[in-house]
Amino acid sequence: MPEMSLPLIAAWANAAFLGVAGIINWFDGQKIRALYRRWRIPARSYRTVGFLEIAAAMFLAVPHLRAWGIVLAALILFGSTVLLLKHRRYAYAMGVIVMLAMLGAAVFAIPTYDPMLYARL
Repeated sequence: MPEMSLPLIAAWANAAFLGVAGIINWFDGQKIRALYRRWRIPARSYRTVGFLEIAAAMFLAVPHLRAWGIVLAALILFGSTVLLLKHRRYAYAMGVIVMLAMLGAAVFAIPTYDPMLYARL
């Protein structure tokens, strides 16, 4: 089992957060649609956001795709922060900002490139 470090914990915490958020966005239609309608976000975009969150979570969980997951998660979390601040949901925005900051630590959980490993293939 790999050693658990702060960067790895940050990557997995973001993966779990985005995975749960993606599942909620994808399957919890009534409540999410009502919120999106109230905030004047286009209909059905909750499915797209849910798909992107699930994709980011999967990328974060796979070590060699983690860099792509960090980029996608950063875009999602930044957009969420802007949206929450725009609608004066400051407490929720703080939680998202913490997750965004944890992505900075998750960068150190990206595996290094080993040319000898790929030379043998």
